[in-house]
Amino acid sequence: MLFFPSQPEIALNTYDYTEFQPPRSAWNKDIALYYQFRTKEATSYAIPVIPDGCIDCIFCCEPAHPEAVLWTSPPVRKIQPDFKENSLYFGIRFIPEQTTLQVKSPMNEIIDQNFPAESVTANFDTALLHQIFECNSFSERVKLFESIFVNMTGRVRYDHKIIQYCSRRIYASNGTVTVRQLSEETGYSDRYVRNKFAEYIGFSPKQFCSIVKFQNSVKKIIRQEQITQELFLEIIQENGYYDHAHFNRDFKRLAGVTPTQFNKFLERRKPEADVTADRAW
Repeated sequence: MLFFPSQPEIALNTYDYTEFQPPRSAWNKDIALYYQFRTKEATSYAIPVIPDGCIDCIFCCEPAHPEAVLWTSPPVRKIQPDFKENSLYFGIRFIPEQTTLQVKSPMNEIIDQNFPAESVTANFDTALLHQIFECNSFSERVKLFESIFVNMTGRVRYDHKIIQYCSRRIYASNGTVTVRQLSEETGYSDRYVRNKFAEYIGFSPKQFCSIVKFQNSVKKIIRQEQITQELFLEIIQENGYYDHAHFNRDFKRLAGVTPTQFNKFLERRKPEADVTADRAW
């Protein structure tokens, strides 16, 4: 099972949102999504984001203030500040266990923070920002990054391979596998697995399982035209929640609102958004 994390509030709080979900393959193991949007007119601009465990590389494509910023996942829903108003942004979302961006610091030291991309990644080419800026369309930016991407991925360390295995087990189990099971399957101690998760993912295995369950739930909710008790029961059964109360409590801890409240909030915002899917490759 593959992990396709979602950030629905980016689309709902911006103009001209476009995304492309590249197929996972032998050469694309790390990129979950390409997306692009234009911020609205405001004196100060911010976008709500939810936990997904990912790393996003965000390029501002405006002549007055071009920049490349690395986002790391928040542990709970937060308001992401520091966007320029009425500006075009291009983003690349890397899956949590990615190996493309060679991050200089352990992930648990930079989680829930934003940094200039060149300051925290050893292999980020600053010339890429200018190349992205010079592209005339979303599809050109995707093609440009894909042409560079194949040369960015370095050799994967053995301990990172363990984390790749563990994260994929978590995806396949819908976040229900335990750290003890991961320890038994890999042959490493619980402590070692937890330490490596902190280093490479930024969260403990238990926290990461909660995020995967949460993202699975969000995906189910936003894909349904109507929210029913049957849908909630399906989410509870698929993701290993004990009961409806457990599901509500876990969801509210990460999103700040219950699943029903979150859906109503998204429904209220949908008419304002222009969401498209660009898949012309």
